[in-house]
Amino acid sequence: MALVSATRSDDVAYVIAMGSQLRKNGFYDEDCIVTELEVLNRFNCIEEVGVLLEETLRVVDNDVFKQNLRVNQSLLGLELDRSSWVTTDPSLLPRAEVAHPHIGRAVVQILSSSPTPLRAVDYAYELLRRNFASKDANMAMIGAVLIGERHSLKIPEVDTVVPGAAVAYRESDCSEARWWIIENSDKPERARRELAPTHLLAQRLLGKKVGESVTIRDATLQARIGQILEVKSKYVYRFQQCLQEFEEYFPGESFLMQFSATDPKTEEPDFQPLIRSIEQKVNWTKQIERNYRRMLPSMNFFAQSSQTHVFDSSSHLASERLAIRCCQ
Repeated sequence: MALVSATRSDDVAYVIAMGSQLRKNGFYDEDCIVTELEVLNRFNCIEEVGVLLEETLRVVDNDVFKQNLRVNQSLLGLELDRSSWVTTDPSLLPRAEVAHPHIGRAVVQILSSSPTPLRAVDYAYELLRRNFASKDANMAMIGAVLIGERHSLKIPEVDTVVPGAAVAYRESDCSEARWWIIENSDKPERARRELAPTHLLAQRLLGKKVGESVTIRDATLQARIGQILEVKSKYVYRFQQCLQEFEEYFPGESFLMQFSATDPKTEEPDFQPLIRSIEQKVNWTKQIERNYRRMLPSMNFFAQSSQTHVFDSSSHLASERLAIRCCQ
């Protein structure tokens, strides 16, 4: 109770002293650790956060709790360029099948910066399969590819329908293409446009290439024949789907916005919408900086106001030579 009260009143010194005393007595309560980490992060006590994470990971036995702590430690390690703090083994991090989308998105960021960024794409794909309605899961899928491309990501190209491929075909009497993923992961669901490799339609699609015909239904009464239009990796298919549908599913979100680079009247290049968007972002950031200089609040305030991660905010404040409020 005392620790909670101190947290609410921003009594950082008391929280740190109380947490330290509890740990000296061998008391590593998960709620207390989380509370202490929240306070330390709020006031940018980076070194103290790192020490607390290392100490707790050595002592606690709860695997799920340790997985979540490793996410925090890894993000901190990426920001401070301390590779020893970064965990890139997916088995030591929260599993995509059970992770909260917000945590899963952080895991994707960690894995995207590893020597094998394809693991981040696979993780994001599995996270998305279970959380299609989640903004964070969609952002994770997009980020896994975009960040991974800066770290030599290579998604294998697919030109033949195989397990793990997405395929589009169109029937002769239909104008719309139909997409299916031949899902080589567990629990495929047709609601997600997934077919198990053992499914009859999947069996007929396997081995096909663009331009070839596929029998959708045998000629018992009337045959249904389709033509293969496109074959690609399931990762590429979901990534492109997230890009195309993000604004429609999550209106008002500034994470991803599409602009037309052509004036519809003159059909000439027109980059004014993009320029206006950048100018609005710059002006908004400058306003936040002015407020920050005047009040000098915690870095967490700057991060929340600018809708960025606290680590991104710290880099920005340092680059602009702005003072950073730390705990004493």
